[in-house]
Amino acid sequence: MSLLADESAHLDLAAGGYALFYSHHERNQDFAGNVTIRLGDKWNYIGPAAGVVANTDGGVFVYVGGYVDIQWGPIVITPLFGVGADHHGDSHDEYLGGVFQFRLQLAARYPLADGSLIGIQLGHISSAHINKVNPGENEVMVSYAMPLRW
Repeated sequence: MSLLADESAHLDLAAGGYALFYSHHERNQDFAGNVTIRLGDKWNYIGPAAGVVANTDGGVFVYVGGYVDIQWGPIVITPLFGVGADHHGDSHDEYLGGVFQFRLQLAARYPLADGSLIGIQLGHISSAHINKVNPGENEVMVSYAMPLRW
């Protein structure tokens, strides 16, 4: 395993299931998409990122944060942490407990010859119990990250 230093910026596109793995809540499972821009200039191996998660019921979460790339054999593991604002739309009977939320994401991707990456990502959005109501949400998405040449 090794940490990856500066690289090209990437536009990450992902799609999959949203509001998954709830046994104690009556929750609709939705389809969602995630678009993230990861800048390639890193400080001590940590790069800035910004993105949006939107689901088919009108829920939108906009976030900024940081990420790290870890090379593990041919696979690139990318943990991401972000903070942002949630608009629940019609996606929850009880929304995520407030506007201010945190995002944790873990992606495992395989690099392709053109510098892009394809893989899977797991994500979680919640208020970390800052709000009285904190149902959180989980997603599993297939992802494609393309290098930005700017």
